[in-house]
Amino acid sequence: MPLLRQRFADRGLIEGQPPGPIAVFPDLHPGIRSVSIHDDGDELTVCVDDLTHGHFSDYTAGITEAEQQLIVEEVVEFPEALFADRVVVWRRGSMGGWYSLEWGGLSWNTVVPFGNVSGSDDRLEEFTWCGPYRQPYRQ
Repeated sequence: MPLLRQRFADRGLIEGQPPGPIAVFPDLHPGIRSVSIHDDGDELTVCVDDLTHGHFSDYTAGITEAEQQLIVEEVVEFPEALFADRVVVWRRGSMGGWYSLEWGGLSWNTVVPFGNVSGSDDRLEEFTWCGPYRQPYRQ
């Protein structure tokens, strides 16, 4: 939390306690309504609304304090990139994810299904922190 407070003091950070999110960043448009960070004990999970989420962990028992700090840095890097519009969050039907514009579209997280696949809207929707993201070759 001290690192989040230091880096994101001007982002409307709302602090919480487990089992709820430990940090929530509200947004200004309906595409991305909020980003939350959850401390799950053995990993940190970053959620972008009900669109997608990513797990940040070493997955190794008994990691050192320095290794824990690396995971925290990775978690902090995500909202930094998101707030700078360097990350696109997407949804198509019942699937969602995010990718970095800096890394040529390489995804930071896996595709995460949500909701009911049958009868879902099949349009690709993409958002940056500031609003809808449109690429000329995508429809």
